[in-house]
Amino acid sequence: MYISNNVMLRIPKIQDSSSYFRWINNREIVEYNANFIPISIESHNQWFNNLNIDPSSRYFSIVINKEQLIGSCSLRKINFKEKSAQLQVRIGEKKYLNKGYGTIALSLLLKFGFSELKLDRIILNVLETNIRAIKAYEKCCFKKIRLLKNEVYMNGSYKNMYEMVVEKVEFLRNNL
Repeated sequence: MYISNNVMLRIPKIQDSSSYFRWINNREIVEYNANFIPISIESHNQWFNNLNIDPSSRYFSIVINKEQLIGSCSLRKINFKEKSAQLQVRIGEKKYLNKGYGTIALSLLLKFGFSELKLDRIILNVLETNIRAIKAYEKCCFKKIRLLKNEVYMNGSYKNMYEMVVEKVEFLRNNL
């Protein structure tokens, strides 16, 4: 469990599953960072029940005020040899967007990755048009390293994405 400013990252609980299912089947929420594909309850339950079994992934629920589940975040494709991982964050409850919770959750997840997992760099891909997310990532020391042209096909057209990276040294220098 990781806590800062009333934001907590904790291991997902079984009672979180219905919210995760609702979020992954909400086109508007999903399309902030991925192509929307509806997920069946069976597929979702199989995925949810196997969270954190794979050592190359760590999933967390984002909770505010000790009990209100508002989103999820994860480190995926954790490579202990190269000391790297990919990051994903989603505020699933729309009324909690633009309140700074995502930035705090990002910071907690990065501290976990750099301190607990001993990673040296964490990367992510973000839609070029997702300005709110890009600003949050930049607050947490992520830097744009390249523009991936026509990286994802969404709603009948190709979209550009930025690949962003944060290095452990840079993050810790600015977050101690």
